[in-house]
Amino acid sequence: MIHFMRDLFIENKFNIVEPEFLEGKPGFMAIKLDPSKLGFFLVLFENEDVNFEKFNELINQYFMDLKRLPIGYDRRMDKNFTLIICLNRAAFTYNETLNRSIFEVEEDPYHFRKLVLPYADVEVQEFNEFYRNNGITNGLYNLLNDKEKFYDFKKHPVESTAFHLTTRLFIKLPFLQYKGQEEELAILSITIDHRLKYLELYSLRNSALNLTKKLENISQEEESILINEWLEETDNE
Repeated sequence: MIHFMRDLFIENKFNIVEPEFLEGKPGFMAIKLDPSKLGFFLVLFENEDVNFEKFNELINQYFMDLKRLPIGYDRRMDKNFTLIICLNRAAFTYNETLNRSIFEVEEDPYHFRKLVLPYADVEVQEFNEFYRNNGITNGLYNLLNDKEKFYDFKKHPVESTAFHLTTRLFIKLPFLQYKGQEEELAILSITIDHRLKYLELYSLRNSALNLTKKLENISQEEESILINEWLEETDNE
């Protein structure tokens, strides 16, 4: 997962830094200094059995370490920094204790924004095998626009698939924004005309349109006469 996330950030024009304060723990910083798309991320990787009490202490320490960086600290980090915690899960069965811990981490208002990204190894493996040929970002957009995968996702919301991973990435990573694929839509009037011709009702349709034009700006008495005449004609056809 760490290689997957590194490559995803690199594809989206982030610079990757491995800060010394991580002391060999899996993780990295991703930085983009483009004023229009400014972003600072610290990405960490943990298992679902992590001790969240100790982990929160570590998060506090990382915040202090960031502030003390001799090279690399940017004052804009104070308002634009996000911690992403990639949490490896064996299965997405309901776990109230874990859900509560995740909620407490994400709702903690101190230091910087915190987001927990659950994932399963099989999801990453499936994505790398079937959807990564043209890059991770393109693969994510293509997969998200796959209608069949979407219907499967709705039927089985707690399974571990590449599509499930994709939806979580779009929810958690602000630089990923949904783009619907443009589809060629048939012109409605053409579709209706074809259907009417198939049902042998096209001439009736034209006759009704002609009647509508004749009914404009006439008296109610004349209108009734024209409608009755039209109904008699259609009955005889």
